Amino acid sequence: YAGNDLLATPSYNSQTKQTTVTLSVTAALDSIRSYDAYFQASASECPGTQPEVTTVAVVEIMNVNMTASNPDTTYGVDTGETLTLTCQFSNPSSLTSAGTVSWTKGTTAVSSGIDSTGVTLSPGISKLTIASTSSTDTGVYTCNVDYSSVSVTGVSGTYSVTVRGATDMQDNVVLTGAANTVFSCSFFGILTTSNVITWTKSSDSTPITSGVTPVALSGETIGSTLTITSPSTNDEYTCALVASESGQQKFTLQDTARIIMMQITSFTSSEATAAVGDAITLTCESSAVPQGISLEKTTKIKLGSVEKMSSTTANTYTISSALSTDNGVYTCEVQFGSDAANTDTETLNQYVRHVANTNAFALSDGSSSAVLTCVFYGDALSSGVTWTLASTAVTAGGRFSLNTDSHDTATLTTTATLTISSYITSDNGIYTCAGTYSTGGVTLSGEVTLSGVGLDSFSSTSPTVNKDGTFTLSCVYTHTDTAVVTWTKNGNAFTDMTEQSNGVHTFERTAAVIEDNGAYVCQVNYGTDFELVSSSVTQYVREVELVPGATVYHAGTATLSLTCKFWGDEST
Repeated sequence: YAGNDLLATPSYNSQTKQTTVTLSVTAALDSIRSYDAYFQASASECPGTQPEVTTVAVVEIMNVNMTASNPDTTYGVDTGETLTLTCQFSNPSSLTSAGTVSWTKGTTAVSSGIDSTGVTLSPGISKLTIASTSSTDTGVYTCNVDYSSVSVTGVSGTYSVTVRGATDMQDNVVLTGAANTVFSCSFFGILTTSNVITWTKSSDSTPITSGVTPVALSGETIGSTLTITSPSTNDEYTCALVASESGQQKFTLQDTARIIMMQITSFTSSEATAAVGDAITLTCESSAVPQGISLEKTTKIKLGSVEKMSSTTANTYTISSALSTDNGVYTCEVQFGSDAANTDTETLNQYVRHVANTNAFALSDGSSSAVLTCVFYGDALSSGVTWTLASTAVTAGGRFSLNTDSHDTATLTTTATLTISSYITSDNGIYTCAGTYSTGGVTLSGEVTLSGVGLDSFSSTSPTVNKDGTFTLSCVYTHTDTAVVTWTKNGNAFTDMTEQSNGVHTFERTAAVIEDNGAYVCQVNYGTDFELVSSSVTQYVREVELVPGATVYHAGTATLSLTCKFWGDEST
């Protein structure tokens, strides 16, 4: 073999008269043979004499050799490099077809980045290129070659790739006033516990030692955290790892991230104290994003819990013509980036001065009190609210009591009430409430109309009628927008009545039936301020009914009972 004599011991089989010689050869796995290996076996009766029988065996050596474009088996390949793995494999000229190549990483097939233009060469070549290495590219790559034409499969070569680098350290968005912020860095690759990680910042090259906590080596990853207490200024921080061998620096890995201080700088109104109809613009200013940083800001302006605007570009909310409903506490929320935790808020009191009032009612029968209410929107009043009726001042005392609540800082309103006990109809009229605001001494007034309400009558046009007679039940009451009318008959709900006009509900019967007999009640509810007011009427429908009927068929020997029912009012 290759010019050398190899001696093998023969084994003779006396039964078959055959001599068998076996030679085992281990092929070198570190090179690709571009030539054939010839093995010649000779046999003779005596060593050294002329052989009588000679045979030749040709052995093709199938092998795969793997190389890398930038190998670093000691420390790994840097992140972001272009790495090409080259697979050289035997392609003997005696084959009828070249080997078929496939790549795997671990047990996962690799299909992209493969160059197969050289697979038919001798030796054959297949290349796998990773354009920009990352930590996910670490692994064992295998080049598999199958020679289907000669039924040889599973010829393969492997190459172990370790990518070294730093996990991307994120910029920290920090709201002004935050207690602390934490940077976390980690490095991956062929690392050891002897690797040293240091922290520095752009404004000071001195290594940072306070707040540094090492993260122990786990697998091939090592790291460190840096806690910065009470951050106050924008700065850039660098985390660096120095790997050395026998005291000689081999490489340095590092990553940088920034503290980005953000906050709402102002939240203002173009008309802090406005009147109804005024135009108002609310403006929420926040920190500008430093140059070179991609950070989206989302600005929202809310009134209470109701969102009025939300934008990643605008920071204003405009009210073209203010209403009293625009009065209130507004909140500006600015979210810096995608993390909702990085949201700063600021509130603003928007005053829209206005006096709101509703008409007041009291029961005409004098059983209730009249409560008149005025609500002053906007800022606080300087003193209590005054009341007048027909230009005459209403003062506290007797049946009259006045009250002005403290300014409600949640709704930005002040509520004033005038309570009249034991209401009488002469109390009716238009009352004026007036209040003066603390700022600017502006006085606004509102009017409240007081009216008596109640159930005037509930009657029947014919309380007693014969069957098939005519009657109409009428319920007359004081109509208001809040009045709710219900009827009952013998204690059960009755819905056959109709509303003829505001304040009149009727039930009309043109042909009375005995089922119309009963006690009817009309009820009127004027809202939560009053109890139900009601009135009742009993309707009689007269009719005589023979039971069991007009014609009775009966056996003459039995007792006969006949009953007469007299419907309606009591019979004499």
